[in-house]
Amino acid sequence: MEELKAKGKTIILEVEPVDEDDSDTVKRERFYLSNGFKKAEQIRYYRDVGETSHTRQVSGIKFFRMIRMFEKSIKG
Repeated sequence: MEELKAKGKTIILEVEPVDEDDSDTVKRERFYLSNGFKKAEQIRYYRDVGETSHTRQVSGIKFFRMIRMFEKSIKG
């Protein structure tokens, strides 16, 4: 993790919601927060699969950003 941060790499994770009855999800949430991950309001990605390309919207995403502008680019 620290090597990626040191290199200025952006880290994007798809995460499951916190379930108070599942201690693993609570621990993961603490890990994400302590490492500076933020919840993205919205992420859309474009997947080029040849003749049929499509855009997909994904929720439950957390990201660590090195550059403030990145948040704008993932929201747009």
